Amino acid sequence: MYRSGGIPYKNLPSVFFEYLYCNEESIKPPPGSCKLVFLSNDMYASYKKWVAKKLPDFMSLHKIKIEQKRFKHQPKISIVMSVTDGKIDNILESIDSVLGQVYDNWELNILLSSSCVDIEGALIKYTKKYRNIKVSSARNKEYEADAINSLVDGIKCDRLAFLEQGDVLWPNALYEVVRALNEDHDRDIIYTDEDQIPDDRHDHVAPFFKPDWNPELLESINYITSLLVISRSLYIKAGGMRSESGSAYWWDLSFRITRAAKAIHHVPKILYSRRLRLDRDDKYIKQIVASEKKVLKNHTKRANYIITLEKNNEIWNAIRTTKDDALVSIIIPTKNQYTILNKCIKSIYKKTLYKNFEIIIVDTGSTSRRVLRFYKRFTKRHNNLRVVNWHETPFSYSQSCNEGARYAKGSILVMLNNDTEVITPNWLGRLAAEARLPGVGAVGPMLMYADMLTVQHAGVGVGLGGVAANLLSGLSIAGPLTRSQYLMLYSRRNVSALTGACMAIRKDIFEKIGGFDEGFRVTYNDVDLCLRLIVAGYKNIYIPDVQLIHHESVSLGLPEKSTIRDKSEFYESMNSFVSKWKEYVEHDPALNSSLDKTNAHYKLKL
Repeated sequence: MYRSGGIPYKNLPSVFFEYLYCNEESIKPPPGSCKLVFLSNDMYASYKKWVAKKLPDFMSLHKIKIEQKRFKHQPKISIVMSVTDGKIDNILESIDSVLGQVYDNWELNILLSSSCVDIEGALIKYTKKYRNIKVSSARNKEYEADAINSLVDGIKCDRLAFLEQGDVLWPNALYEVVRALNEDHDRDIIYTDEDQIPDDRHDHVAPFFKPDWNPELLESINYITSLLVISRSLYIKAGGMRSESGSAYWWDLSFRITRAAKAIHHVPKILYSRRLRLDRDDKYIKQIVASEKKVLKNHTKRANYIITLEKNNEIWNAIRTTKDDALVSIIIPTKNQYTILNKCIKSIYKKTLYKNFEIIIVDTGSTSRRVLRFYKRFTKRHNNLRVVNWHETPFSYSQSCNEGARYAKGSILVMLNNDTEVITPNWLGRLAAEARLPGVGAVGPMLMYADMLTVQHAGVGVGLGGVAANLLSGLSIAGPLTRSQYLMLYSRRNVSALTGACMAIRKDIFEKIGGFDEGFRVTYNDVDLCLRLIVAGYKNIYIPDVQLIHHESVSLGLPEKSTIRDKSEFYESMNSFVSKWKEYVEHDPALNSSLDKTNAHYKLKL
């Protein structure tokens, strides 16, 4: 029985649980948070209203029927549903959800395992009534993956769709897929957003508003499975399902088809409701975990890397370290501010396990005798700390970091604010290892406020607040969290941008793209750099297993509250950024268009 705060699950409303699991091994959970967390009343009520608004009514469905007649391309979609166990009522609801599709050029292929012959009679009734519903049986003791491959071999269609038993398609699901194919027929993988339903399919919980194609997120969780539609030719080219992948054959297939795909498209709409399955025993879960670990190990293995795989609830984390330790140059612009600088530097030397690093302090005009004595004392004590005098007026974060990079001897640069503190001992090794991966631009960690309960940064969302903002900033990890918040906070994933408060990047890449744009003196320079990395063909990665404290803007103050920063210049930079990066401001591919851009908390746009 599942419990939360001592309340037995059976005594809670069946709709009342968007949940997450927390255990002793999760990523620094706050004290007392290791328990099952339920949706608050307002979260649940808000999502119920949203579903009522978004589920197509009869008028919307009528308009869709008229519109789809104009489609030049109306491919046959063959839906595959494997039935191995489960409640017959839920399975029949899955079939009914296919029958309820507005788009009608489909067929449903039901694969019945040898252990489910008792429900064959109920399914045969559908085949007698509907010519486009077919039921076949797997051979005795045949692996499910092999049985699906055999089924697909006999299917003649353009596209394959996969429906898990008990799950439900929204009535406009196939229509939206076909509309996307009419926009671009080369899209050989299409996936959608999803939520979850208990046995009462009228109750919707746990929505997951997914990003566009995000290869690093796929390593954390198989987020593209529901609803997944792929070209049959791609399925065959990728080799189909592999029984040696065990219970994780779907994840294994996802890795292989995304590597072979020409175009991966995300429909940012909830079109699929997964059935909550809370009856799986420990033995079943252990089998799944073992299979997933095997699949992820094969996918992530690389020469010169040591990879440790850990799972927290439904999220996997591939912790990468390198067999050789490249020199890392930590660049810290600063001026005066002895207390915060002292705390930052001491935390680096006290807590950092990675030893091959140098610290380059770019002093922008300190007059404090205490700070100058600190420099003298620490440069004598540590032969890997240097002070570069860069007395500039006014202060420019961009120029300071660029100047520090010119003095750097390391092949990896880490830009670090003076108001940060190290928490995670392996922080530097992790950042360096991620930054050395092929095709990676910038890498950044989770930043927390000093209370260690409030998030300061989990990547940057472009377009939030009309410009850009730190994702999940101000969110309390004490909960409750929505499923989207939980997955985006604790999953390693691609982001469009990261804060320069702690950012790792290879020096050769930094120099190749021209470093920070000095036209952005204090603000938006880090986001601009990250977007230029994407344009140059690199990807940016957020890694949640590394954490630092960030006392945000202690040195300069926030622009809306302080006279230290020139407000007119701040708004000039903001307008310049929006003009330069209009495409990303309008649509950040790492964010879902259903989300409210007026906040950074992955909340619904109601």
